[in-house]
Formats: sequence, structure tokens, C-alpha cells
Amino acid sequence: MTILNNPKKAAILSGIALLIMTFAAMFSYGYAHTQLFSEVISFTTLKNLENTPLLAYEILGWFIIILMDLVVSWGFYTYLKPVHSRLAKLTGILRFIYTGFLFVATLQLLGIHKLVQATVTEEMIPLVSKNLGQFNLIWQIGLILFGFHLIATGLTTFYSKAIPKIYLILLIAAGVGY
Repeated sequence: MTILNNPKKAAILSGIALLIMTFAAMFSYGYAHTQLFSEVISFTTLKNLENTPLLAYEILGWFIIILMDLVVSWGFYTYLKPVHSRLAKLTGILRFIYTGFLFVATLQLLGIHKLVQATVTEEMIPLVSKNLGQFNLIWQIGLILFGFHLIATGLTTFYSKAIPKIYLILLIAAGVGY
């Protein structure tokens, strides 16, 4: 049995990926994004974006999250497949699609980064605002799919003897919350 189809190794690798993802998200969204952007984009915001590498680091963090999400998509599928193959497939596919949404959303931040590499002008404010709005909208739509992923994962745990039933309740509650 290789690492690609070993449920125990998939669970361990997914756990590691989730930890890496947590720290990357704490930095990218919890710190960098809140430092760089506010509700209203101003010329001062653009000048700040132009003069700091923080946006590039935020984007790098998002790409690390995306990579780790792909690992978790595979890992959840591999771990849950022996429990209930159809629900495991649904869980993996939903997480994979969510990751696609996150990738497209992150491209919007990359667009902002490219814009502010040029000489910043007042005319860029609507473009940056539009890209930031698209990032938020695309990611929020993706989070709805992520909620369905959590619900499907919770339902899959119902069929497992190894996973405590409290996770069924917690995952479904978290999924509904998304």
C-alpha cells in the first residue's frame, strides 16, 4: 500500500497540511490582508501597496493554502473512501472545487499586485477596488461550497466506527455556519 492509497498516512498528511494551512491563513488573511486593505480603497492605500512587499507575501500565503487544500482534498477522500466511497468522493470533489474558487480569488490579488507595480495613480483606485471586491465575492461563494464539504464530511463520519460521533455534529454545525 503506497502513501497515495493508505488511509492512515493520508490522515497524517492531511493533519500536517491543515496545520500549515492554519499558519498560512493566520498570516495571509489574519495579518497581511487586514494590514493592507480596508473597506474603502484610497490613493494612500495604493501608495502603501506600492511600497511594501507584504502583498506579495500575502499572495504567497494564499498559494500555500491552495496547495495544502489540494493535499487535504486528496487526504480526506483517501481516508474516508473505505468508510463510504460515494460520500468520500463527494467530500473530496467539493473541497477540490472550493480550492478552485480560492485559486481564482487569489488571482484577483495577483492582479492588484501587478497594478501597483506600475506608477500608482488615482485612476487605479476603481481597478483595485474591483479586484478586491472580486476576491471577496469569489472567495465567499467558494466558502459556501466549503460549508457543503464540511456537511458531507460530517455525514461520512456517521458511517465510521473509528471517528467519534461528536465530529458528525461539529462538522455539520460548522458546515451550516459557512
